[in-house]
Amino acid sequence: MKRITIWNEINWKRCSIELKILQNKLAIASSNGVYDQTCKQLQAQIVKSFAARALAVKSVVSKGGKKSPGVDNVIWDSAHKKAKAIEQLLNTANYKAQPVKRVEIPKKEIGEI
Repeated sequence: MKRITIWNEINWKRCSIELKILQNKLAIASSNGVYDQTCKQLQAQIVKSFAARALAVKSVVSKGGKKSPGVDNVIWDSAHKKAKAIEQLLNTANYKAQPVKRVEIPKKEIGEI
């Protein structure tokens, strides 16, 4: 799939179909019971595919917490930022996982109702 940097022009149905095809190939390859080079290649192909990256960004911005920033304090609220996020996900060479944002939930004391 060619790269589209305009968020509103992404063909979501096509992205979903392409990702399902890749996932099915991976499921078939891994069902053989041997984790071999083919599975690793398919996983890398999924991670680098435009369809997977676009659907990942869409999933994040369509959830209930779309208005709250993550650990990087960035909110993808415009079409330009969303398209830029898709492109940034391609650069996995320098990727380092960041810690999960911790939110403390106040607990009631025992005996306090």
